[in-house]
Amino acid sequence: MKIRNDFVTNSSSSSFVIMYKKMPEIDKETLIKYPYLKTVGDMLRRIFESGEDTLSTIDELDKWFIDRYGWNDAETLKKIFSEDEYSEEIYDNYKSRIENGFVITFKDVDYNEEEMNKFLSNLHDGENIIVEGDN
Repeated sequence: MKIRNDFVTNSSSSSFVIMYKKMPEIDKETLIKYPYLKTVGDMLRRIFESGEDTLSTIDELDKWFIDRYGWNDAETLKKIFSEDEYSEEIYDNYKSRIENGFVITFKDVDYNEEEMNKFLSNLHDGENIIVEGDN
């Protein structure tokens, strides 16, 4: 019998980074004319807010980034960036989005939830909603 001693993964989900601009309130006149817009807006909010982590400020980003990428003695952004140049690119992307009014949420979706995976992938418009991931 063989015994595996290294790291084994059997991921059963897709991971998404959803960056979206805060949704505007819809005026009452429009909601009277198109009442389904409230339901659609509420559904989008629930999807966005159900992510594992949600970041809307630079302070939240800094803390999250150090928690996620800091290991051993890398307890500051500067130290993390000096050890991994790619992490600085990720940080700068997220920071730029937050500075431009985006909220960032991280969401895992089971592979068997095909419709949700397709839905999230199709939400990407490149302007108000940006979806990145292994979709």
